[in-house]
Amino acid sequence: MKRIVIMCLMLILTAPALFSQKALKPVRASIKAKNGAQAMSQINNLEKDSVIKYVPELYDLGRQAQILLNNALNEKAYLKQKFDTASLFNTTYQIYTYTLRCEEAEQRMLALEGKKMKYHKQGGQTLRQYYPNICAGSRYFFSKKQYAEAMKYLRYALDIPNQAIWGTTQTQNNQREGIQAAALYIRAAYLNNNFDETERYAAVALADTAERSHRTSMEYLALSAGARGDSIRYRALLLEGLERYPQHELFFTHLVDDYAAHRNYTAIQTMAERRLQTDSTDIVALDAKTLALIYTNRFDEAVNTADKSICADSTDVDAYYYAGLAYSSLADTIVLPTNMRSNAYKKASDERNHWMKCAIPYLERYRQLAPKDVKRWGPLLYRAYFALNDGAKFAEIEALLAKEE
Repeated sequence: MKRIVIMCLMLILTAPALFSQKALKPVRASIKAKNGAQAMSQINNLEKDSVIKYVPELYDLGRQAQILLNNALNEKAYLKQKFDTASLFNTTYQIYTYTLRCEEAEQRMLALEGKKMKYHKQGGQTLRQYYPNICAGSRYFFSKKQYAEAMKYLRYALDIPNQAIWGTTQTQNNQREGIQAAALYIRAAYLNNNFDETERYAAVALADTAERSHRTSMEYLALSAGARGDSIRYRALLLEGLERYPQHELFFTHLVDDYAAHRNYTAIQTMAERRLQTDSTDIVALDAKTLALIYTNRFDEAVNTADKSICADSTDVDAYYYAGLAYSSLADTIVLPTNMRSNAYKKASDERNHWMKCAIPYLERYRQLAPKDVKRWGPLLYRAYFALNDGAKFAEIEALLAKEE
């Protein structure tokens, strides 16, 4: 009984070799005739076979067929004939794919039968030979905004040089080409809304010593963390980015928004003051400081800071809004007595109207600069015109707000 089991096992293990010679003969003939398309058609059919699909030679023939197809397209390019660039890179991708499938099948045979790997060395040479084209393919599809396709190529570019099949002359990911591929992968993943995927090669990309590319990778990593709701990672990246690149706006403005969402206005003012030490006319910092002052009820200081922004840049839209908001908020601090006939009521009413009048020029200018932001300037102007009994302007704003509902 034991002998029968051993014989059956040997038959199972050797079945692929017994059947493969006859099955693969037509494919070899197609390869010899340099008919890559026909060879691939035959290979695709054989890949469905439950026995032949485990034969390493099948995938090595697939590698050869794809090289034939790739060569044909390259020849057209060389002769300046019309050809499909996407197809050219796709055949390069398939060369990699079939080389790796062959390696996988050989590893399986090695584990089962202890057979020496026949195609391993040639596979490594092929991968190294076509590596520049894999990298070029990733850039091509990225330029076409086909980000998911670019990511496929970039995974090969980043993963394969670290596998055994690559050989002893490995290209490590801390080298320039690997770092550039990792940075591009982060961008492609973000632009394809694969926010989790941006972290796959984050460590590689952030090993970059070039300031611009390192900063860009940090930007996309931070934006991705924010998009997937990872508030801890998001804030950590923004803080690190601000520390490294204190004058870069993205880290500063997003951190301001994050702190504002959590009502941490003291932190906003501290950040703004630090930035203003370098440039006292920094519009971004002045606007952030104004916002912090408004929400800590320091309205006079907020107006003064907004005016500094306007003096530095008369087109600073937010400064006009913040100044108008500060004056409106000042008006709200005035408490009207209950006795409408008293002198105290008249005095308080006059003071409230004074602040409302102060707000109007800023809000009207904001409206001119940002006419579509009705939901921002509309309610403030509505209240100001109503308080000052300016019926015509009040009616206009009322109608505009009604359309926004």
